[in-house]
Amino acid sequence: MEDVTERKRKVGLGHISEAIGDFMVQLEGAYGLSTNPDFWPPPESPIEDRFERCIWNYLAEEAELRRQVEVVTICGTFYLDFVVTVGDHRVAFECDGKEFHSPERDAVRDALILATGRLSALYRIPGTAIHRHIDDTLMLISRWEPGIFRRMALADLDFRATWFGRNNAWMSGSYAEIEYVEKRETGFDLHETLALARRRVGYRGDVVALARRSGVRRLDDLLLLLRDDTPADVDETGSF
Repeated sequence: MEDVTERKRKVGLGHISEAIGDFMVQLEGAYGLSTNPDFWPPPESPIEDRFERCIWNYLAEEAELRRQVEVVTICGTFYLDFVVTVGDHRVAFECDGKEFHSPERDAVRDALILATGRLSALYRIPGTAIHRHIDDTLMLISRWEPGIFRRMALADLDFRATWFGRNNAWMSGSYAEIEYVEKRETGFDLHETLALARRRVGYRGDVVALARRSGVRRLDDLLLLLRDDTPADVDETGSF
């Protein structure tokens, strides 16, 4: 049986190892470097490149980060920007540039992907959140998904978040928002909102039911069926 002194020594070494690992993570983040071999070649999208490099610096050691993950659904095959896996827990992240995304199309696509049961959750992150507020964005994600991050990284993310992120964040099970207001001497105040959408299994079950009932096998055909019905309101998060 292992004696108490040896057990304490191993625990102490474990804490030292984790502290060194977190210190290296901070250095990597400061210089835009990473030990992730999958960073080369980088993603074509600048916002995907930035998100990947930033979140990698805080992920748990056992976490696996993959890009462009294929998902086969009843209405076609889609590719997710990033999927993080820790054990049986898998979450996806979609980085949305305005010029490439339709809220209606994305919502239906997400419903089909989640209906496969391959993910626990799917997050949609606007490009502006990644470019301007990456620390606050990662802080919000860490509050939803603490298990995919290093233990010590959780405190670091809270520390790096802005005052608005720590004190002015509103979160629910499916949505998070931070409102930024900055008074300026010019009289033109800065007013900006960071909004993240979190979608889980069961999201838009009516869409999936219609796809199964109608037998359509293409996303565009499913969208046409939905538009034949009474139009649903689409809010700023892209949810119906």
